[in-house]
Amino acid sequence: MTTRHCFILYVLVIVACLLCGCEDRITSDPESHLSFSVDTLRFDTVFTERGSATKIVKAYNRSKEAVVIDNISFSDNDNFRFNINGENDKDNLHDILLRGGDSIFIFVKATIDPHDTAKPVLVEDSVIFFVNSNRDVLHVEAVSQDVIILRGDTIEDIVQLGNDKPYLVFDTVWFMNNVQINAGTRFYMHDNSVIVFRRGLIVKGERDNPVVFRGDRFDDILRDIPYDYASGKWGGIFLIPDLNSDSKNPPYNINCLDVHSATFGLFCQSDKTSDLPQIYLSNSRLHNFSLYGLVLQNMNAEVSNCEISNCADYCVYLSGGRHTFVHNTIANFFNYKKENVSIHSVGREDVAAVYISDLSKTQVRTEAVFKNNIISGWRRNNITLATALPNRYDGVFLGNLLRNDTLDIARFSDNCYEQDTDTVFTRIWFSREEHTYYDFRLDSVSPARDIADSLTAVSYPLDRDGNSRLKDGKPDAGCYEWQPTE
Repeated sequence: MTTRHCFILYVLVIVACLLCGCEDRITSDPESHLSFSVDTLRFDTVFTERGSATKIVKAYNRSKEAVVIDNISFSDNDNFRFNINGENDKDNLHDILLRGGDSIFIFVKATIDPHDTAKPVLVEDSVIFFVNSNRDVLHVEAVSQDVIILRGDTIEDIVQLGNDKPYLVFDTVWFMNNVQINAGTRFYMHDNSVIVFRRGLIVKGERDNPVVFRGDRFDDILRDIPYDYASGKWGGIFLIPDLNSDSKNPPYNINCLDVHSATFGLFCQSDKTSDLPQIYLSNSRLHNFSLYGLVLQNMNAEVSNCEISNCADYCVYLSGGRHTFVHNTIANFFNYKKENVSIHSVGREDVAAVYISDLSKTQVRTEAVFKNNIISGWRRNNITLATALPNRYDGVFLGNLLRNDTLDIARFSDNCYEQDTDTVFTRIWFSREEHTYYDFRLDSVSPARDIADSLTAVSYPLDRDGNSRLKDGKPDAGCYEWQPTE
């Protein structure tokens, strides 16, 4: 056979193979099955009347041969909406050819009617694929939650907010009169939503049942990174007293509050220059903000047993008023990376963890008392004191662990200073690979252990987790007393 004949034969074989490949060989094997990218498609909490984000699943034909999907069936209830390969009408979902090694997309959205109950409800459904007399089932489930919706409301009455159903908040909601929030109450805040309290606020959270303000997304912004970890997903909480009221200063007494992943944490501002409003904040956590954590302007405050952590700007900003901080952990490791992954939409500003401003000529003096706190962060100096004569500033710093080496005022006493090589906390980073998150409880070798002022600690015998500070007579600085691992 000549070279020319060999070449022609080679071309004919190629063409024959291509022509044969144009027709799919369809198997009728009763053992043929489809497989799915997940066995059960799960939605986290879905708010009734609002619906979820759309999730995608793929159905695969792992065989080398084509199969015919005789029929695709799903229920007619309104809990889930299915779109399969661009089609949502069940009457058109039959006799579908699925080539060997190919797949089809299944789009699912949860839209669940209210159940008239305060408790979450598990809702289930399934999509059934019939192939060669086989039933291949994709299970779908969601946890649905009835909510009370607040959408740009102005509430004039004295109100008590209970924990029977959570609140879903849109836009800016104004509370113009006294508000009490009971333990366990949860607020789910939509993008850019804000709550403003113009009169008194009493938060009666409990250690095991705090009052929680967080974003309303339960899905992942990226794989293994929940939206709840990302800062700036809603606006914040504002305490702005109504100066037009004839009554005395409103009470602000806040216990066991958890606010996280907003633009601001707690922004407290008054325009008064005398008889300032008083805020008591205890056993609370303000964490992960794209601007400030706690702002106090022309307000007197007592802050104890709180974690205030991870802000792109200052964790604590003080300007005007007398502020007493006892046994708090103020830690700023915002966007500190162990891996090349960020959970924030903004970068970290080069600012201190605590800013004390005493320069204003229109506000009252800023007096700061810090006892038995930790003030730390990835910046070398984490206290900024803006005053004309820092060394004469009438502030008190006693029994603290400070990451700071430039501030020196007359009333610094018995403080310890964090070194670059010190390990203070359990974890100062988020790791997607390790599935771990920040943890500002003390490491076993933390220099914050046993350094707090004992006399001060007597008035605060329990830490934020309810552990005793007084059992060994050597209390730790910060809001968490070190606990041995079991």
